Amino acid sequence: MFSPSDCNDNLLGRLAETVRTAWPTGSWEGVPLLVAVSGGADSVALLRLLVHLLGEAQAQRLLTVAHMDHGLRGRDSQQDAQFVADLAADVGLRFVLGNADSQSTATRAPTDEARLRHQRYAFLVRESYRLGARYVVTGHTRDDQVETFLQRLFRGTGPAGMTGIPPFRELCTDLVLVRPLLEIDRQHLRDLLTELRQPWQEDCSNVSTRYDRNWVRHELLPLLEARYPGVSQRLATTVAQQRNVMQHVDQTARRWLQANLLQPSQSNSQTNHQSVEVSLQQTDATDDAVLVAVWQSIWKQFGWPQQAMHQRHWHGLCQSARGKGPATYDLPGAIHVQRSAMVLTLTKPPTKTAPAG
Repeated sequence: MFSPSDCNDNLLGRLAETVRTAWPTGSWEGVPLLVAVSGGADSVALLRLLVHLLGEAQAQRLLTVAHMDHGLRGRDSQQDAQFVADLAADVGLRFVLGNADSQSTATRAPTDEARLRHQRYAFLVRESYRLGARYVVTGHTRDDQVETFLQRLFRGTGPAGMTGIPPFRELCTDLVLVRPLLEIDRQHLRDLLTELRQPWQEDCSNVSTRYDRNWVRHELLPLLEARYPGVSQRLATTVAQQRNVMQHVDQTARRWLQANLLQPSQSNSQTNHQSVEVSLQQTDATDDAVLVAVWQSIWKQFGWPQQAMHQRHWHGLCQSARGKGPATYDLPGAIHVQRSAMVLTLTKPPTKTAPAG
């Protein structure tokens, strides 16, 4: 079933070349990969393309197919899992299955997409370490990129949020998440599978517009395309351009922080006391976008909570760095800000412990 001989070589070759350009094979040939396959068209096409790029013999040595069964759709979920298992077996690939805890599944709201995603990635990380895989590969497409961009835009986001889904992201030590299909739209992948006579599974929950992403996909984007033909492609281009801009901003922020960090970042593991001091000598000549990236870099380094930090908080720090506003105040997560002379100090106080009984 995996033989490409029945496929339009032009389409298969073109899509394979797009994947190769996005993720040069020289960087991952010979490295174990864990491929996340739901059974839907995007992930099935991803698997077909990776096997084509590697060749069957090397694919059998390097690829492991992973499927997470959340158990939310009863027999349909079981059929999806069996379909993916059969798909892997057809070409001689290893297959690993994750199952949701039955008790937590029964009590969890099916619309809690964030929790399901967390559960899925925890499974992928666990299996990657067990198998010695260096990459987790997923089938996110250009359509997913546009949908994510619009969702973030409607919820309210800053410049970093407008960069969409990153093609590469470090999941944890020595493990990278790769999305090599972000330059390919969903319809081209379905066309490929049709030519290959490769079936896929349709998840009935993907058509329910009670989910935000499905509403964007099935209602909003068709309206936008009818009014502005080609708008999805232009939005995808905008996301790519914004990512290039933010990469430049982040590089500038790293250089700025290296030049203006007054003391090594301090962290006491026993009290969780963390502190950093930054010189404010160069703030007047620095754009807010770079300064915001500086603060966010510090937050990421310490693992301070960013979810509660809104644009007003980041730009308030910029104002503080320029000598405006209060000289001392607290931010979400109990982060204390103090400005004195030309130094800004950010401190997370020691964790309070309950007195012994």
